Amino acid sequence: MKYLYILSLIVFISTISCKKQEEVTIYKIGLETFTPMSVGSYWVYDVSTVDTLGNATFVSYDSTYIESDTNINGDIYYVFKSSSSLIYKQFLRDSAMYLVDETGQKFFNPMNFTDTLYKNVIPSLNNDTLNFTYRLMRMPDKPTICMAGTFNTLDAEMTRYLPFLNLTSKSHYFYAKGVGLVLRQDFPIYGNVRTYNLIRYNIEK
Repeated sequence: MKYLYILSLIVFISTISCKKQEEVTIYKIGLETFTPMSVGSYWVYDVSTVDTLGNATFVSYDSTYIESDTNINGDIYYVFKSSSSLIYKQFLRDSAMYLVDETGQKFFNPMNFTDTLYKNVIPSLNNDTLNFTYRLMRMPDKPTICMAGTFNTLDAEMTRYLPFLNLTSKSHYFYAKGVGLVLRQDFPIYGNVRTYNLIRYNIEK
């Protein structure tokens, strides 16, 4: 009986250890597979305005690329730039599976579909709410189609509520494993949506 107890204990500890190792492995690859970050990687987008009937009007091309990495307060951030703007610069890193910038704002998480990743409230002059914006992760019910192909994605969905107009609108950021952002749909302006549609990409290994 004593040996049976010891054997059972060993099996139990081994099972827990394997489970912990599996969790660590999933943790390490979770964010990287959806938002690969390496210097030299780039993503080229068709930027168009889409009206309420689905008609797209071409605006420009945009190439987003990782120029370098840098150390901020002891953490390594990747420096994202855009060909469409000389001043655009964004610092991003993996923080416990959250894609965050240097201010701590959370942009994406591949496993958290319950918590609000980001929230911003802008008060009006009389202290009512003028603008309420928040971000939640969503799992689309069908693949995302873009110019670069068809991908299974996760959506970092932004919701904006304007109480004085009783108006709610949404923007979408669709990420695919091993690729990154494949489709971005901004908040509508008079029914028109600025859309960033992935054409091609390169992920440096």
